[in-house]
Amino acid sequence: MTAQPARQLELVREVRFRFYPAERRVLRRRQRLTSSEWAERYLRLPQSVTSMSGPFRVGRTPYLREIMDTRDLPHVRRVVLCAAPQTGKTLSAYIPLL
Repeated sequence: MTAQPARQLELVREVRFRFYPAERRVLRRRQRLTSSEWAERYLRLPQSVTSMSGPFRVGRTPYLREIMDTRDLPHVRRVVLCAAPQTGKTLSAYIPLL
């Protein structure tokens, strides 16, 4: 009776998967980006909500970089801000959630 489970293990070892190139692209390990790097690469600001429409640039508001990247740290549970109105606080809070 113990021989059969061993045989099943041997069969499992012989299984090989072949992936199509498109499947490989989807399953490949992706580069880990910080929130600020992700925002600069992928986020676009629409003209309907801001006068600075187009690609998001942290260089326009450099103080947001540390705020956004701090939220990525595994040991950080809460980020508290005290800042002037309309300085990007809400956007910096939403970006790590995207």
